[in-house]
Amino acid sequence: MEIRNLRLQGMSISEISRLCGIDRKTARKYAAGDSYPKYERKILKGSKIDPFKSYIDQRLEKFNLTAEKLYFELQHRFSQGFKSSQ
Repeated sequence: MEIRNLRLQGMSISEISRLCGIDRKTARKYAAGDSYPKYERKILKGSKIDPFKSYIDQRLEKFNLTAEKLYFELQHRFSQGFKSSQ
């Protein structure tokens, strides 16, 4: 069922939204437009700590470190490369 065709046949936006199981605003947008929106996958970015994961794994295997101690160590050991939000 195409939403635009249903609207042209005289169905109300509320009826179309109930029939199709979508929100009224979405039904209105699809009925007014010529085509459905095209969705594309986003390119996933890496984490800020990806370059340091091997170091973190090694440190956690050797020592029982808290997150706070590990964070402090990363800041001081990699002061040039480790950028954090705090």
